[in-house]
Amino acid sequence: MATHPFPIDIPLDERDDQTRVSRETAAVQNTWQTLGFEPFRDDLWVMQPHMRHHEDAVRRLEESLISD
Repeated sequence: MATHPFPIDIPLDERDDQTRVSRETAAVQNTWQTLGFEPFRDDLWVMQPHMRHHEDAVRRLEESLISD
């Protein structure tokens, strides 16, 4: 699976604020990384769902939701 992690909630007319875009992009990328996605090239991130890393990420997410 592939994704392009980007903070889509930033209005178009505010996307020239590179500091904000960088900060919020990093937060979105961190979220995708917790699900097992990894940088591939440029802004494309990939995840191989059959890999153990993905299973571990899903288990950690489920555990964190149950404990909250």
